[in-house]
Amino acid sequence: GLYRATLERLMEEMRPIGGPVIQRLDAAFEGEAPDRAGLADLAAFVVRHILTTMLSGDLPAWVTRTVLREFQEPTPDYRPMLDERVLPLHRAMRRLVAACLELSPDSPEAVFAAHSVMGQIMVFAAARTVALEELGWPDFTGDRLEPVAQAATGAVLRALGLTASMGPA
Repeated sequence: GLYRATLERLMEEMRPIGGPVIQRLDAAFEGEAPDRAGLADLAAFVVRHILTTMLSGDLPAWVTRTVLREFQEPTPDYRPMLDERVLPLHRAMRRLVAACLELSPDSPEAVFAAHSVMGQIMVFAAARTVALEELGWPDFTGDRLEPVAQAATGAVLRALGLTASMGPA
């Protein structure tokens, strides 16, 4: 019961990560798909929002560690987190990625590509100690967050066949 309660708390802590991303992507795809510049803006928003939320210190570190543990070794209590937080975010990302790469959103290729893009973002939380050690930084907060966001945004835009010049200045 205690672990289940912990996962319920974790789902509330995760709401600020996926909720705004899902809302923004859903709104963007309500009508006609955005043009390439619009897609770049959306991708840049997604990267910056997720990284800022995860690395700014506002999200408790135990949340990321617990999510990663559940990804690797799901417990019987994992399903609500998967259904209510993880899959909705991945489905929204799949629409964005499919539009960028001109894939069917339901194709395995779109699933793989969206998973790869999310991995590029999540690695900064999952393996933060490696990057922090290499950089000699104590954390990614404050002024140190911007170069991380820029590097991750550039990598994601390139993976999606977009250029930084298409996105926000």
